Amino acid sequence: MPAKRYALCSISTGAKYNAMKAKLSMPRVGGLPNDYTAFCPFAGHLAAYAAKSGRLDIYANPAPGKGFGKPVATQTIATGLAFLQPFQLGTVREPQTQMAAGYDSTSGVLQFYAIDGTAFDAKNTYKAFPALTTLLPYLSWDGSYLLCYDMTSGHVTTYGLAAGTDGDVDVTAVWKPTKPWAKGWTRFGLFRFGPENFFIKTNIDEKHTYIDHLMDDANEGSHPAAENLPLPLNLAAVATFTLDSDPCFATYAPGGAVELNRFRGDVQGWFTGAKTKVMRGARFAVALESETPIVLFY
Repeated sequence: MPAKRYALCSISTGAKYNAMKAKLSMPRVGGLPNDYTAFCPFAGHLAAYAAKSGRLDIYANPAPGKGFGKPVATQTIATGLAFLQPFQLGTVREPQTQMAAGYDSTSGVLQFYAIDGTAFDAKNTYKAFPALTTLLPYLSWDGSYLLCYDMTSGHVTTYGLAAGTDGDVDVTAVWKPTKPWAKGWTRFGLFRFGPENFFIKTNIDEKHTYIDHLMDDANEGSHPAAENLPLPLNLAAVATFTLDSDPCFATYAPGGAVELNRFRGDVQGWFTGAKTKVMRGARFAVALESETPIVLFY
């Protein structure tokens, strides 16, 4: 199968306050298969999914400055999934179960998977809204939730996720605003300050970036914490990660420019800690689940 170039950016603390260091690994020979359409990072691994075939390749996270090796496991799951998102089933106060949610944008069906080691075990399905463009799982003090949004219609719903029988996931719609959101929101990135959940999002129609606060009571949805922030509108991808317990995010522009930013404690913006450059034409920026922050550009 033809290979696609990728880059891995290992991130560490810089010498000055809020500064960061970026160590790049960009294999010039080989690469990853070029048919991946979604990525699902979990517990020291990365699941790479190809929608046409349903192939799911599992890679062990590489050491900083190194590239991916061969998959440690491969299986076939449902075809045609637009997203494959990891989430924790439970609450922040108790042990969580590692899960994943696949989503078929044509049918609107959510397919849940339990992750056992490196195997994805298909569980139940749930009929949600079709044509969603964002699935944002988050964990709060009282449970697991999934914020779903369609940038074309403005439709938004939050679903509560709970453990059912035989490893299934019980789904309940817990919040839907009286009016749809504005159209055009994209590049959502979840982050936490202590127990509080936030996300950054950009509106490509209205040309602005917000930070929203996910309320402790999921029935109250989310509310803006900061508005009209200075984030470029031409970005191809945004990925949030944690460095020294602080929430951060990486941005990728189509020309290959990467910026690494640390959110301010008052949630009114961010500090840019480092800038670097990777290959052109990446479609994804994915933060791996690892002790050392690593972001994949593919």
